[in-house]
Amino acid sequence: MKRFASFCSVTFTVVGLLLASTAVAAEKTAVDPSGTWRWEHDEGGETVKNVLKLNSDGKKVTGTYQGRRGPFEITDGKVDNDKLSFGFNVDYEGQTIEISFVGKIKADTVDGTVSMKSDEGARDYPWTAERGLKTADTVGTWKLSIELPDGNVLTPQLKLSLADDKKELKGEYTSDAAELDVSDIKVKNGKLFFKISGDFGGGTLTANYKVQPRGDKLAGEIEYDFNGQTGELEVTGKRDAEKKEEAK
Repeated sequence: MKRFASFCSVTFTVVGLLLASTAVAAEKTAVDPSGTWRWEHDEGGETVKNVLKLNSDGKKVTGTYQGRRGPFEITDGKVDNDKLSFGFNVDYEGQTIEISFVGKIKADTVDGTVSMKSDEGARDYPWTAERGLKTADTVGTWKLSIELPDGNVLTPQLKLSLADDKKELKGEYTSDAAELDVSDIKVKNGKLFFKISGDFGGGTLTANYKVQPRGDKLAGEIEYDFNGQTGELEVTGKRDAEKKEEAK
């Protein structure tokens, strides 16, 4: 009996460890679809550009789709590991067209199918989209969070807008009532780079940011020089939805 009890104890322990490791593995393989996805399709001999903006809180996915018509708020947005699904309805010439997307995400590419259903029947089409970052995708007011080595947290605000030429960015950076200059703003290889400089906390601060925006979230790193003391810090941020501008 003791041997049996010992066997059960060991077995349950092993099973528990396996289940725990499986849960961790599943968590690690979960995909975040947040970001801006783009693709083109032919419609009556005309090339239509499509823009899909997504945000995810883990499993629930929200966002907007803009094509020839729109924008449309997506519904039933879900992500299950690497499988993305969502849909929306379009009213066209007196009838409702139900459009649903299902695809598998791999890195910054999603491959799948778009289904269109109306009173006239249903059709499926192949769907491939690429996630990328354009200058206009970064526009808006970002509330940043930076944890310092002493445990204190800075919460500066970065406001980005398009310059008059609609191609370049201009920015405003405020931290603890101090306004710092923003320069060298650029988007390259899916990341946002910018530099801040000025008087801060009784000294002179220069900091170079390299962050990756994904939807209304961003994360990255900072290399700073404060009165000759240098170092690196991590930064996260969230875009204020009320102040976000549309990017096409």
